[in-house]
Amino acid sequence: MCKKSSKKIELDNNISIELEEKIEQIVEKKLKKILEKLNLNNNMPFLKKEEIDDIQPVYPITVIAKNYDLSGQALNTLLAILKVQYKVGDTWVLYDKYTKQGLVKYEDILIGKNKYVMRKKKHMLWTNKGAEFIDKLLRKHKILNDREGNLFEE
Repeated sequence: MCKKSSKKIELDNNISIELEEKIEQIVEKKLKKILEKLNLNNNMPFLKKEEIDDIQPVYPITVIAKNYDLSGQALNTLLAILKVQYKVGDTWVLYDKYTKQGLVKYEDILIGKNKYVMRKKKHMLWTNKGAEFIDKLLRKHKILNDREGNLFEE
């Protein structure tokens, strides 16, 4: 009886080892594919602009607004007053002056009451460059926040 259970443990260990080996192989293959995408020029990896853009983090306005103790809606309104963006339907869009500066990206999201009644909506997300732009803009216009959430001018 003990031998049977020890065989089972051996069998489980072998399966576990086989799974670990398979996972390592899969990871190695994926890593190899990623490395193949890199064009090595003077030992420096080169990524296409689209690949770099996909890697960069993006933030919803609400996350940026929290840094200033504002709501996303309040910051959107402020950016509209400062002529940075305007609303088309229910989507915020940058004025032409800012569109090609890499400040935002748009993501399609599905909204609706249930999975049968849904529609696609463009959602604007701010890049790091966009978040820095907002910070500089608020400083330029001397609109900052104290920790209690009250707007004040410097």
